[in-house]
Amino acid sequence: MGLFSKDKKDMIIVEGMKCVHCSAKVENALKKAHIKSEINLESKTVIVSYNEKKITLEEIKRIIEEVGFTCI
Repeated sequence: MGLFSKDKKDMIIVEGMKCVHCSAKVENALKKAHIKSEINLESKTVIVSYNEKKITLEEIKRIIEEVGFTCI
């Protein structure tokens, strides 16, 4: 069983993420919170894998918004 095998996965649309620097900013903020993410810059989406018992999707969105982006 992998580290993230029991984690919930959700997709977040992130407005304002336009370049590699932007996606790195989002990825680093999530990484600091120990959240695995897969970012697709073209579609402006972030797929997050997280433990619902430790953090909510709303808290994850807040992390992204704190570094300057808008979550839909």
